[in-house]
Order: sequence, then C-alpha cells, then structure tokens
Amino acid sequence: MGFAFGFILHAWSYNFNSGSEEALLYDSLKMIDREESYAKINGKINFVIEVSQGIAIVTGGVLAEISYNWCYFVCIVIALLCFMPLVFMTEPPVKSEKTVKEKLSSVLSHHFKTSWNIVKNDKRIFFIVVYYSIIFTAYTVLLFYSQQFFQNHGLNKIQISVIMLFAGLSACAGALSSNMLMRIMKDKLAVLGACGIAFCILTFGFNNLYLSAVTIVIASFFNSVLYPAQSSILNALIPSQQRATLISLNSMAFSIVMVLVFPIVGGLADVWNLSVVFAGLGVFMIIGIAIVQIFLRHEGKLFSL
Repeated sequence: MGFAFGFILHAWSYNFNSGSEEALLYDSLKMIDREESYAKINGKINFVIEVSQGIAIVTGGVLAEISYNWCYFVCIVIALLCFMPLVFMTEPPVKSEKTVKEKLSSVLSHHFKTSWNIVKNDKRIFFIVVYYSIIFTAYTVLLFYSQQFFQNHGLNKIQISVIMLFAGLSACAGALSSNMLMRIMKDKLAVLGACGIAFCILTFGFNNLYLSAVTIVIASFFNSVLYPAQSSILNALIPSQQRATLISLNSMAFSIVMVLVFPIVGGLADVWNLSVVFAGLGVFMIIGIAIVQIFLRHEGKLFSL
C-alpha cells in the first residue's frame, strides 16, 4: 500500500511539473524577444538533466547493491534540495484582455475549452503530440525493459548502471547537438531520429549482449535530439495563455500511450521473450514511420519551425 501511494505522489509530481518548466522558459525568453534561442537553451538544460541522470544511475546502481534504503534516502535529500532554486523563480506576466474577476471554475472551464479548440483546429499540434508520444514511449520501453534484458544476460546492477551511464553520456551529446541538427536537417530530423530509435530497438531482436549495449547508447542520442526539437516546434505553435496546459496535454498523451504499451510489452515478454518483443516493436515503428512519410507528402511540412 505504501509503495502504491508513493507511486501516486511521484506521478503527481511529474504532472504538476510537466509543461510548467517549458512554458516558464519559453515565455521568459519571449518577454525579452529571444524565443528563437529556446531550442539552444532548452538543449543545454536537457544536457544538465542528462548529466545528473547519468550520475544518479551509477550512484543508484552502487547503492542498490548495498541496500535500496540508501537509494530512497538519497532521493529524499535531492528532492528537498530542489526547493532551493524554486525560491528564486519568477513567472513572466501574461497579458490578458479580461480584467473582471471570475470564479475559478469558470476560468478553468474557459481555459480548457480554448485549449481543446486550438488542438482541434490546428492539426499540426495534434499530429506532433501523437507522433512524438509514440516515439518517446518506444524509447522509454527500451530504456526500462533493457535493464531486465541485461539482467537476463547475467549482468549485475553495477554493470547495468555502467551501460546506462554511457547511454546518459550519449544523451548529453544529443541534447547539445539538437539545435544544430534542427537547423541542418529541419523536417528530416523527426523522421531520421525516429528511424534511428526504431532500428536500435530492432537490434535487440538478435539477443546479443554487446550489440544491445551499443545500440541503447545510440538510441539515447536520438531520443535526446528529438526531445528539444519537439518542444521547440510545439511551443512555437501554442499561444502563451494556453502554453502550460497544452504542453501538459502533450505529456498526458505520452502517459496514456505508456499506460497502454507498457503492460502489453510486459505480458508479451512473459509469453515469448524480450528479444522477440523488441524486434516486433522495432518493426512496428518502422511501418509507422513509413505511414508518416506518406502522410507528410500530402500535408507538407509539420516538423519545422
């Protein structure tokens, strides 16, 4: 029961955070007429996140070999330290034509109705949210289930954490190069990045430990490149008043796909094995990307600023 309650609180923390930090950054830059720098700055932020996660993975692997209680204690300390930078954050003002005070329920109702109409009337937003949610879910499935895959091959927690460290370093490189690759590849980045992740997942079907260790490092690079790219494109299409809500909607779409896909992958892995499931997921992604290519020929550019 305690674990279930803890997971619920953890999920809430992501939901409260999701959308807020991107909206704060984009609108802060917009206020000083520097929104074109969003992709570059967001990439640097993701670099810091990836470095932190890399350190956490290795440290967590070592602590888990000793006792999981140490992992939980360190997590609590880090969570408490996060309150320090929050004190210095200032939310940029958002201009509104309405000056009359309204009930909270009316404001929320109007806000969500407006957000829904924006998504409904601009198919680019809807398509980008769905497309990237599927891609990021596939990578997350790989990231989590690959740890069980490596454990099945006889690796201990510390050895697995070393592989994840290299994956984190690769993700750091992806975060730093995302802005440059966006400028060079434009629309092609979304498709090429997705193809890179798909083929990396597919290689797990060979059930080879060393090949899989290399390909998860490569997949981490592509995923880290795509995340700032999606965020930049999405923020450019969203009005400031609905920015946090619509970005949260993007995170919710990812969560919904995760809720559907994760247990399916786990169930199929029990029936067959992870290698077969990874191979199937890779093939499914490649077919999906091909369908997206056909769609793009008719709809034009959707993945560029």
